[in-house]
Amino acid sequence: MDQDSAHVSSDIIVRSAIVHRVLSSIKFRIREWHIRNANLAWSTDTDIRIKIRGNTDWIIFNELFANGEYDDPIQRLLTDSKNEPRTILDLGANVGFFGLRLAHLAISCGYRGKLFIKAIEGTPAIYKRLGENIQLQNLPDGIQIESHHGLVGLRQGVGVIYLYAMHVLNSMMRKTRRVVQVPFINVNDVTSGWESIDLLKCDIEGSELLFIQNYPDLLKKTKAAVFEFHYEMCSHEECIHLLREAGLVNREVIKQHSQSSVEYFYR
Repeated sequence: MDQDSAHVSSDIIVRSAIVHRVLSSIKFRIREWHIRNANLAWSTDTDIRIKIRGNTDWIIFNELFANGEYDDPIQRLLTDSKNEPRTILDLGANVGFFGLRLAHLAISCGYRGKLFIKAIEGTPAIYKRLGENIQLQNLPDGIQIESHHGLVGLRQGVGVIYLYAMHVLNSMMRKTRRVVQVPFINVNDVTSGWESIDLLKCDIEGSELLFIQNYPDLLKKTKAAVFEFHYEMCSHEECIHLLREAGLVNREVIKQHSQSSVEYFYR
């Protein structure tokens, strides 16, 4: 192939990639419009109330409620606890479906202990949605979900979240043109009244290593944890090494793709 032909071929590849991105964006926006205007709502048989306000909500709902992605760690928590009070920390809570799934499973199995769930979300608009979803619920007295706003990673300071139309992709690591500045929240302050954390769920879109590096003391009092790792944005191997140093030596892979995985760690 001569030089001119190579340039033409390269140009065709670039143009094809641009067309693909544009078409994908159009398809996403069409789906988003249809779902937003469908006013999708659902109540479980335990009276957990779900509102789907867009395509991303639909994706998360299917992962947590339809596919039960986190069900095994949640059920182990409820089975092993013998109806004793349990503490759950949800980092990267998004619109709160993890906490609602946990509440649903607890009510379904007749769990009689107290559950204290603290949910932290960084994106301001999504944090507002998290609060609205909690307010929708009529939870039993023994189940408490408390929301907190802030970035997870450093213990203080201000960071930048890069915003996407598909809000589950919002991240400090995955760059785009739309940004918002958000203060970091000190997770130790949020959990200061807890002697231990029975279950930690962490899905913070590439900031996993930053959190693990800055909170070794918190991880040492964590009994079990579920992490979603994003390989292209932080070192998967270093995360696992530091979690083992914190005493979370047992590891099970719940789901794995080429660039991400969901993994369960426990003592």
